Amino acid sequence: MGQPKHPLYWIYSGLILLLIPAIIMLIGLYEKGLSLESPLPSIPPKEIMLLRLAEFDSTASALHLKEVYQATPAPRSGVLSAYRVLTDDEVLAYRLVVARHDIACASCLDLLVGILIEPKGDRVAAVFPLESWELADGRFDPTDFFAQLSGRALLEPLVVGRDIDGITEATLSVNALVTQWSQAGSWLAESKGTAF
Repeated sequence: MGQPKHPLYWIYSGLILLLIPAIIMLIGLYEKGLSLESPLPSIPPKEIMLLRLAEFDSTASALHLKEVYQATPAPRSGVLSAYRVLTDDEVLAYRLVVARHDIACASCLDLLVGILIEPKGDRVAAVFPLESWELADGRFDPTDFFAQLSGRALLEPLVVGRDIDGITEATLSVNALVTQWSQAGSWLAESKGTAF
């Protein structure tokens, strides 16, 4: 028979047996925390989009949306949906693309915009936010920034500082918009010949 174990042996053994499951649990929680993706802004109801559209077109009360595309599964960044904007007589007034961008910044609001396109061609009638823009010192109205985009071809590449002015303290949002402008232009080019 061997010598009896020292009391510290039993204490250390008990601590190790308690610590192993705790460490495994903490590793699991850490990995789970890393894999959780923050919720992104979702496509608002058609009524809300028409209200936003009314800020740019006074006839919007006589318009309605007909969905022609919905991304499945919805990407974290890219074109989410597309609509034909029709008059009460079912005449095409505009085409609308809704795009989102997952901004890799814990304190930033992700981008969600509507890009309103003229019925023929790829000229942009308006770009409008479908989610608030927020800077470090509070909310920001990006209307003047978006006004720079009206009349441009959606397939036209944009360079901040050359083609459009940026926004101080909103570099990530501006870059996200430029990226989604390009993505929407590519999507539009690929969608030629469809009901859109």
